[in-house]
Amino acid sequence: MNIQEELNFDEFPIPSFEDWKNEAIKSLKGDDFEKRLFTKTLDDILLKPIYNLSDLQNNPLYNFQYPGISPFNRGDNPLGYKNDKWLIAQSIPYPDINQFNTALRNDLENGQNAINICVAGDKYRQISGKHIRKGLELYTLEDFKQAFDNIEFKNYPIYFSTNDFFYEFSRNFLDFLKYSRIDVKDIKGNLGADVFSQLLLTGNLQYPIDEYYERLAEIFNNYADLSSNYGIININGSLFHNSGANAIQELAYSFTSAIEYIKSLHSLGVEIDNIASRMKFSFGISSNFFTEIAKLRATRILWTMIIRQFDGSNDSQSIFIHSQTSFRNKTKYNPWSNIIRNSTECLAAILGNSNSIDVGFFDFAYGYPSELARRIARNTQLIFQNESHLIDTIDPAAGSYYIDDLTNEICVKTWKAIQNIELTGGFLENIKNGKIQEEIKMSAFNQMQDYQTRKLILVGTNKFPLLNERIPEESVPYEYIENTIDQENKAIEVHPLKKIRFAQDFEKLRDNALNYKEKNGIYPIATLYNFGELADYKPRADFASEYLGIGGFEIQNTPAFQEYADAMKYLLENPCNIIAICSSDENYLKIVPEFAQLVKKFKPLTYIILAGYPKEQIELYKRFGIDDFIYLKSNVYDTLLRIQNINQIF
Repeated sequence: MNIQEELNFDEFPIPSFEDWKNEAIKSLKGDDFEKRLFTKTLDDILLKPIYNLSDLQNNPLYNFQYPGISPFNRGDNPLGYKNDKWLIAQSIPYPDINQFNTALRNDLENGQNAINICVAGDKYRQISGKHIRKGLELYTLEDFKQAFDNIEFKNYPIYFSTNDFFYEFSRNFLDFLKYSRIDVKDIKGNLGADVFSQLLLTGNLQYPIDEYYERLAEIFNNYADLSSNYGIININGSLFHNSGANAIQELAYSFTSAIEYIKSLHSLGVEIDNIASRMKFSFGISSNFFTEIAKLRATRILWTMIIRQFDGSNDSQSIFIHSQTSFRNKTKYNPWSNIIRNSTECLAAILGNSNSIDVGFFDFAYGYPSELARRIARNTQLIFQNESHLIDTIDPAAGSYYIDDLTNEICVKTWKAIQNIELTGGFLENIKNGKIQEEIKMSAFNQMQDYQTRKLILVGTNKFPLLNERIPEESVPYEYIENTIDQENKAIEVHPLKKIRFAQDFEKLRDNALNYKEKNGIYPIATLYNFGELADYKPRADFASEYLGIGGFEIQNTPAFQEYADAMKYLLENPCNIIAICSSDENYLKIVPEFAQLVKKFKPLTYIILAGYPKEQIELYKRFGIDDFIYLKSNVYDTLLRIQNINQIF
């Protein structure tokens, strides 16, 4: 041994893919290589178990290795975040103007550097029915003055979300700027017009679509004279995302809605470059880490290709991407896990080269965000900017065999989806006939099934539940308002999209258990009856404990029984309405027939669950008195809801 020698890797033989595959097959110990190691994604992309240099060399993106140069797959800024960090654009969803102003001033003083406002539309448009009082209520000059008191507009870009009432709001905003003696040329941000979002949220619009296009064209022409910095349209891809769309659907629907705007506005005389440069795209970012990075990188490539089709300039091929952490995967119970989910999603948005990011609030289910929730969300971004050294090098995710291959796959599939929508009449036609809504609904259903069968996991919800967790206490409960309108104007109607959260059904189970506790003083109890040696019952006892815990059951364990007579004696002395038998399939053959029949004879109302699914004996065990079976790949939600309903746990 000579430790003083120079480090040299020449002595190692260079392995081939076949060398690795042979070692992998050995490790599988007989399992099928293809079935075990290849993964089909929600987007119908087949993921390989490993990627290498050959994947990169065969990738058409391999030749585009530098940021700031078309097609911008490595970002539109040649210096990446070294020159301009992404904007910390946290939303502040307080409807009360004074509360909003206090929170905004505090957050801007503590690291936030962009203003992000969802504007309440109640007085701008007709809204009927009861709904949460959400969105900042900016209706008069006085409202604007109070909301932005002591805010230096020139220092922060300001992004609104105004959907279909952009025209009325724009006039009020310009009046406020004039009153405040602020030159529009000094303002950066976006007005946030998106008629299609409102149409899909509510299912209707007050005016014919052509009237909205004409209003948009007027604003484009006005702002062309006033300011080159201020955007007009916000394509709200996060709406598709939070309604259940997969990554390819989210991109395809976002881009075809943008194409619809471009064609319509251009036909009214608005220049292509003026339209494209004043568009902002907002996307939802889920915890599917690498897919989300690739999705954002694909976004820039696809936008470049689209604008080239319209003969747009190189500058207008650059896209502004705003990323919002996902809503659909956040949970009411175990809300602290939302902090971690938001962190991974924020990191994906950063590695995807987002221009601005909004991290959601972990306590959203309990009301308006507490100051703690706002601070955690803001500091998530500040830590990535200031502590992680992510920006020491430009675009650190570039060169990943996996990410680059996935980016190309998403580009190809999204382009095909865009072509199909355009061939069938375009975005508006496809939401009028309900095709897009149906595709999103099917995607949402498939994902929900995967969560209910635990193919997909929500920690603390469908796996690793915690009954006596600490609930956030600082949130202010939501206020509700109700508007009654004799007759709404509905110039256009479509099937609305429904925002979803994958945890909602499971949360109903926990709500049922809490209601039961309020009535009876204790959570519903399920007792695990363990038979045999430790190795016989423990695996299924652990499984049953977690499974039933998802439904809010408090779990009790019996001693290990060797004879069913001892178990029956224990049950008579310690009655319980719900029991789960845990042991091996071999022991079940000896235990279940006698024990189940005795339980039904002496305690006929006892609900007996068997942990496992001994397929050949299912009908036999049912005749002996087994009421239900819990096992891998079963629909956890359906099973637990059935158990709760039969046992009146609600």
